[in-house]
Amino acid sequence: MKFPFDIIFTRKKVKYLRIKIRSKCLLEVVLPIFFPKKRALFFIDRKREWILESLQKFEKSQKSVFVVQGKEFTLELSDELQPGAVKFHLGKVLIGADTEKHGEMYFRSFLKRSAEEFLPPELDDISKNIGIPYSRLKIRSQTSKWGSCSRKGNISLNAALMKLPAHLRQYVMIHELCHIKEMNHSRKFWAIVGGFCPEWKRQRKELKSYST
Repeated sequence: MKFPFDIIFTRKKVKYLRIKIRSKCLLEVVLPIFFPKKRALFFIDRKREWILESLQKFEKSQKSVFVVQGKEFTLELSDELQPGAVKFHLGKVLIGADTEKHGEMYFRSFLKRSAEEFLPPELDDISKNIGIPYSRLKIRSQTSKWGSCSRKGNISLNAALMKLPAHLRQYVMIHELCHIKEMNHSRKFWAIVGGFCPEWKRQRKELKSYST
């Protein structure tokens, strides 16, 4: 009986046979002390389709997943692209890299470049539309904040904003611009935000599902 995956058998003081996915092509089958191995093989054969589906899900879960403008892309290394080059295709982000670590590094650089290109004009448009000017803008790669505003009217935006769909990016920008009017999170501040962004409560909650 042949299988398109490897199997390791272990025996423990358990009542029932257990199947554990250990890698994309390896199963661990835990057998009760006196459970016949031959019987276990027949059981695995009957569960072959379920096992193959579980192995595919496991492989997918182990891949790096990147989010861009609210959409998920699975990392795929490509030796056909120039080192550091990034290309999106059919739910995948193809990156010219030889290791996953390098691929993730190149993607962070891509995200920062994209943020420096797209965020300034987007903030300018919102600033003009709501009538709140700001002094300066800095694009940073931060781990905790989507953005911040100083008392001098300087705005700082996280490059990771490129992960968000447009309506959430706009909410963050409106939020920071409103701090120029009110440097706190008082009722007055949220009233100002609500004047420009009536859905702020829902969007603030939705933002929590994304990570910087």
